[in-house]
Amino acid sequence: MASRRVMAATETAASSTFEQTISKLRAELENRTAERDEALAREAAVADMLQIINSSPGDLAPVFDAMLEKAMRLCKAAFGVMRSFDGENFNTVAASGLPDAYAAYLRDNPRFSPTGTALARLVAGEQLFHIADATTAPGYDAPMMRALIELGGARTALAVPLRQDGVLLGTLTLYRERAAYH
Repeated sequence: MASRRVMAATETAASSTFEQTISKLRAELENRTAERDEALAREAAVADMLQIINSSPGDLAPVFDAMLEKAMRLCKAAFGVMRSFDGENFNTVAASGLPDAYAAYLRDNPRFSPTGTALARLVAGEQLFHIADATTAPGYDAPMMRALIELGGARTALAVPLRQDGVLLGTLTLYRERAAYH
């Protein structure tokens, strides 16, 4: 009878170890599946970009539009703007989802100096910036910021510089209409 108890305890321990091993393997499989899915999504995005580039040789507008759309979808942004930078001024090269009043403002003011705007931070070398509430951000009084807030309804902004060899070529900026608090 004692040997049956020992055998039962041994079987229970073996079963527990087996279940732990299965659990670990399932978790590893889930992690690797997620990594694979992420890699496939990246590959699909690159393939999409290459297809767009190939279909519009010499015309980068469709490429900029596609990049902006994908970034907006990824970040669940309400609207976004891609701008080029010539060393002094920003120029809007793509926009998506803009509220009508802000779109009209950008059509009338496609170029602007970064002085007094949050984009000046990218010109100064920051790797990105996030503004949780644009109404309380430094530079709120700059005309572009006021238009963004008052005409565009933006409250949160995320801007990423587009650089080559350390030189700022432009920005990708995404906006939400609600303030983001951490």
